[in-house]
Amino acid sequence: MKNILALLLISFNWLLYANQWESKSIDTSAVNALTTLVQANPAFSASILEEHYIDKDTGGLAILGSRLTTPENLKSLYSSIKEEDWSNIQHCASYLNDLDEKATSIRSKLAKLSNTSLSGVKIYGVMGAGNTAATASPTGVVLGLELICLEDAQETSMKRKLEDYITHELVHVLQFRLTKRTNFNFNLLEISLLEGSADYIAELIAGTAYTLNDDRAEFGLGKNRQLITDFKATMLSSDFSPWLYTDVDSMPRDMGYWVGYQIAKAYVENGGSIVDLLTMENAEVILKKSAL
Repeated sequence: MKNILALLLISFNWLLYANQWESKSIDTSAVNALTTLVQANPAFSASILEEHYIDKDTGGLAILGSRLTTPENLKSLYSSIKEEDWSNIQHCASYLNDLDEKATSIRSKLAKLSNTSLSGVKIYGVMGAGNTAATASPTGVVLGLELICLEDAQETSMKRKLEDYITHELVHVLQFRLTKRTNFNFNLLEISLLEGSADYIAELIAGTAYTLNDDRAEFGLGKNRQLITDFKATMLSSDFSPWLYTDVDSMPRDMGYWVGYQIAKAYVENGGSIVDLLTMENAEVILKKSAL
């Protein structure tokens, strides 16, 4: 009987949360509903998780697709999260929800910069599978709070971090909408420029240094020429190591983002347009015009 009442409470809360965020830019209903589930039924099963979390998705989990893995894997992950980490995640979800007006402003600035509407694009704060901090589709942005929010950060710094994630991923939405490509098998230069352009444009929108690139920017100080020379040696390869998605001892993770940022920044400073960065019809032409 206790479990039945708990599940009824979970279903009611999910409906309440879903209705509450229906008209807003940011939807954190998934995090709130999952937190309620875990608190009401600490011994939850994979089937309960599937029925009362995954199957009640309001859109964010669908964007994750196969990266959400399986109910069994999610149960194992969520069961391992400590109580204090759940508290941090709840605080972080609240901070994200507070950014609704800011997110609307960011969308408006990006739309003006690109002459492309971002109307209707939803931003979802979810609990994913611990493998994706943030991602985007042509219609939405997903932030994986199980990765972003485990640290007990101050409200101001966490909100700025969330803003940078939101802007970066909204740039990816623009890239989806503006691209003329039919082949999405990218080489190292192309994927680095896609990511670095998102960092660069996010920084333009914020008007201050992009916080998610701090460790890479610090590492790159005084090494610009050598790093870019090394990058060029394999930039047309489909092997992204060690520049992307690989942990190496010689440099911070994902230094390809930093290289792409340098190219994007130099390209615009040399007269290139933001829209050309977003459409990225020819990454090698952009690199050449950057003069790096």
